[in-house]
Amino acid sequence: ESLSGSVSLAGDTVTYNGVTTSFSGVADLQVVLGSGGVRSGTINVTGALDFGGTVRLEARAINLLASISANNLALTSDNLLLLPQNLGVRNGSGALATLTADQLLLSAGAARHTSG
Repeated sequence: ESLSGSVSLAGDTVTYNGVTTSFSGVADLQVVLGSGGVRSGTINVTGALDFGGTVRLEARAINLLASISANNLALTSDNLLLLPQNLGVRNGSGALATLTADQLLLSAGAARHTSG
């Protein structure tokens, strides 16, 4: 199914179209917005994500407002990846948003199509 719009991820919850769902015991997370190689929508990471397996996020835009930790991490978007930092980070009063992974893939740019 093709997904578009906005998806928010925080800890063990995912919110899509205003509906929040909780999950537990999950090692891998894959959220891909769009279909047929055309990315759409926005993924917002609003709370820290910590997975022992693979996290793959793909959308037109990805906003990282919290840290992500995974064994394998792949972030793919058409626009620049946004990773704003809390202003308090400079004086030590805020938490730094980080990406932690054994294998990390960051990719930005429009999806390419090949016809066959």
